[in-house]
Amino acid sequence: MVWQKPEHNTAVELLPEEEGARRGVFEIMQTHDVRWIQCPRCRRRFWYALVEDTPQAERWEWGKRLRAKLLGRPCAEHPSAPT
Repeated sequence: MVWQKPEHNTAVELLPEEEGARRGVFEIMQTHDVRWIQCPRCRRRFWYALVEDTPQAERWEWGKRLRAKLLGRPCAEHPSAPT
């Protein structure tokens, strides 16, 4: 399948599990779904939010791209929560 321009999500940000306050907003809202990814090397967990009406193919593509982004960097360069 060829990646087409996203229909529902123009920018998706990968955020660390520690950003619970920000995630809570998306979990409460009925307009977004929170999805999770875990780094297989360091086992840290990350989340991202997609518009609820996102088609399945676009969900899979965002997941694929974010997993590749996570695996393409050393664990020390993973996103971290602001201090």
